[in-house]
Amino acid sequence: MSNQTRPVVLLPRFMLEEVAAQVTHLIPVASGKSCILQMVGPHGGEGVSSMAQDLSIITSFGQGMKTLLLCVGALDDEQQAVFPGMDDPAQWEQSKDFPPWFRFKRYHDDRLCVGFADSSVIVQTVDWVMLLQAARKKFDLVVCDTPTPRVSPIALNFVPYADICLIVISAEHTLQHEVAVLQRKIAEIGGNVDGAILNRRRFHVPKIVYDRM
Repeated sequence: MSNQTRPVVLLPRFMLEEVAAQVTHLIPVASGKSCILQMVGPHGGEGVSSMAQDLSIITSFGQGMKTLLLCVGALDDEQQAVFPGMDDPAQWEQSKDFPPWFRFKRYHDDRLCVGFADSSVIVQTVDWVMLLQAARKKFDLVVCDTPTPRVSPIALNFVPYADICLIVISAEHTLQHEVAVLQRKIAEIGGNVDGAILNRRRFHVPKIVYDRM
């Protein structure tokens, strides 16, 4: 990996401390094995990308885990705003350790990489699987920011390869049956939902509730 960039300090914006603690508790950091964590929402607009970004910043900068934030969908304005230089192709990197269509940018002294697919290439599920296999060898944690299955079937294709699958729910917006439908789809392909993140809530959730999740 080349083209070392200047250190940039990134801070989480939306993930609350108690949520971060519960999520990171699921990650088997003591096992010495890389972990693939997938985040997905029922219909879009739940804030999946924001939660994935914050978690990646917390695990890399706050906990020292070498983390890859894998942006499975197209890069958007939010990602480019959160991560300086993401809007500049001249700062993107490639590596012989990963498929040739994979691009990334490094932060936090290489503890965090934000990666995505070259938009000019059609990437199939088998290509993503090869990338995940390569990423396991290089990172402690791979956070997969996947689009809702309503937009792309690729989200469900990731499920069999994820060690942890979390559903992001928008408080006072996501309907219960929408969550149930997504849970059923995940179960039908042999996956498990390991937890849910209640995003954009305007009320306090007691710690005891999080402890039971």
